[in-house]
Amino acid sequence: MYRKLLLLCLTSSYFFCSYAHAQYSSVSQDRGSLEKTRQLALEADLEKLMGRRFWITPNPAATRRKEFISAEDDGTFGSEKFVVTEATSFTISAFVHKGYQDYVKITFPDGKMAYLEENILFRSNRREYGIFKDLYRPGDTKFDFIEYILPASPEELRIAEKKAKAKAASAAAAWKARGGVRIGMTAKQVRASNWGGPESINRSTGSYGTHEQWVYGGGNYIYFENGIVSSIQN
Repeated sequence: MYRKLLLLCLTSSYFFCSYAHAQYSSVSQDRGSLEKTRQLALEADLEKLMGRRFWITPNPAATRRKEFISAEDDGTFGSEKFVVTEATSFTISAFVHKGYQDYVKITFPDGKMAYLEENILFRSNRREYGIFKDLYRPGDTKFDFIEYILPASPEELRIAEKKAKAKAASAAAAWKARGGVRIGMTAKQVRASNWGGPESINRSTGSYGTHEQWVYGGGNYIYFENGIVSSIQN
């Protein structure tokens, strides 16, 4: 009997201690785990970019030209800096850290290797393909003083932007065709108009009937009296 009581006490103590320790978590371990997870995610992103092809079109008028650093035959950093003189592409072959800066090792179609400075924001922001400064994306505003890195060939971007403009124009025409809102419309008709559904509805009911305020944001409102549009504010 004594042994059973002793075993029960020891077992209870074990579970009590285990429960007590489970309430504590090391901040340094949590931070280390978070950093490791972030680093693994970054490495996975960089791995996906290996062999990825980019383009560059020279812009002599740019105030920020892309300066490439030559690579020696053994792949190490050379002493020469250069800019491209005609449109060309390049592929990513490695990521290199030197000094306090990160670089992307690239290869041109003729086999020439070089290094280009990596955008430090990629390390914290990790935007898709955000490894280069001045990376152009379809639909972005282009500035004459920037020499862009392109995620696709100039011709592919031209076609993509042409399609995007046509799609936007079609959407605008469809929106206009749906018509606006007029006094006397029902709620169903308003929803079918180019105003669509509201962000929120404020409703009050009294002896006079039901009053609704449809809120669209930006100072735009539609007022209903018993389900019929009575006034419009925009």
